[in-house]
Amino acid sequence: MSSNKAKKAIAIFDLDRTITRGGTFTPFLLTSRSSLLARVTLFTAMLPAMIAYKFSDMSRTTLKNKMLAATFEGCPADEIDALAARFAAKRISTELYSEAVSAIEHHRDQGATLILATAAIDLYAQRFADALGFHYLVATRTTAGAIDNGPPQVIGENCFGEHKRIAIEKLMREEIGVPLEEAKVTFYTDHYSDAALLRKIEHQVVVNPRAKMRALAKAMNMPIEYWTTSYQGVAAEAPAPAASRS
Repeated sequence: MSSNKAKKAIAIFDLDRTITRGGTFTPFLLTSRSSLLARVTLFTAMLPAMIAYKFSDMSRTTLKNKMLAATFEGCPADEIDALAARFAAKRISTELYSEAVSAIEHHRDQGATLILATAAIDLYAQRFADALGFHYLVATRTTAGAIDNGPPQVIGENCFGEHKRIAIEKLMREEIGVPLEEAKVTFYTDHYSDAALLRKIEHQVVVNPRAKMRALAKAMNMPIEYWTTSYQGVAAEAPAPAASRS
């Protein structure tokens, strides 16, 4: 007698420009300043690191740490946490794609395990995961909350590209208990940096791709969707299992 045990359904979503209409990291930092002048001053302070990253071998991890330090040096941990909560709440109410929320709800209704996988920092990404009902979060981990009056800093590697793939595979093995290659995985992303993961899974959905990602999607016959509609609901009303950090 043959065994046709159904594969466990997993739905993985990128965050920036897949669920949200734009990026989140730099906007999060800039919202720590209440006036336009203060935001311009902060951006100017971060600019040398951004230029060094663009034109040198500075890593994304180092760049994020420099930007976090410039923004939050001397800021109490509870104030940073409150800022993260306000930022996420605002973005959830104004910056989500309706199509993304519908896709998340569809996979939830089908009984899939939901994973939010993002290079965004856990400090605010956790709020997105909780509000949108994800079961697990794979994000760039930080020391947020660990050191009062010290700026959050990245722990380990920025969760981007190969580091994201490795983190997802580790989560699948150790937390979910199913190797990536043995699950029925659907992955939504906009970015070419996720190419290695896209090649390893069963179902891919490429969202609003730029040229490099669009070319890869066409070469691999991956479906492309163009999401444009702003979400008008209240995402936090969705069933919200406690998302686990990874």
